[in-house]
Amino acid sequence: MEWKTIPGFPAYEINKRGRIRKADTRYVLSPKGAKVQLWSAGVAFSFTVADLIAQAFAEEDWRPVSHLPGHEINRQGDVRRIKDQVLLKHNQGGFHKVPYVQGQTPDGPKAGTINVLLEEAFGEGAAEAAGFPRPDLSRVERGRAARQRGKRDTKPKRVCHDCGRPTDNYRCSHCWKVIRGESETSISPMDPEFI
Repeated sequence: MEWKTIPGFPAYEINKRGRIRKADTRYVLSPKGAKVQLWSAGVAFSFTVADLIAQAFAEEDWRPVSHLPGHEINRQGDVRRIKDQVLLKHNQGGFHKVPYVQGQTPDGPKAGTINVLLEEAFGEGAAEAAGFPRPDLSRVERGRAARQRGKRDTKPKRVCHDCGRPTDNYRCSHCWKVIRGESETSISPMDPEFI
């Protein structure tokens, strides 16, 4: 993890995850809530960790992530929330064991692999430049389209175990009645009305 000197406070360093330490002793400070106190020339200054991260890493190129609204990514693959500049944790997993992040969006929680987010934000070759495997974007789009189609079909497509009629249950209501003895006639799957 890269540590940078906090502008205006050369005695302190910060990393992208928001950990702050003294530059000479490497002692890591414990923030009080979302704020941390830094000393310079005998005077204490109070800052939020997000503000210090933004100051120390201001020169980086952050771009919005289309798949995760309200989030942005830089060329190294760090993803952060726009509103409070908090970096999201990289998780391991997925089909090719590529790191991914999970973010909260207006539509609910969503996840995205770092290599796909890099390619979408910075263009072709960005994932490889950051040390991640190149994603198959056509496969990603097919997967997203399939998930969208799946959202439209809210009812599962099931058929009755006994007669094959469409149903939401293991058996259709007619077959349940036959089993319980409430109906005297049974239906054949070959009935013209059924086919």
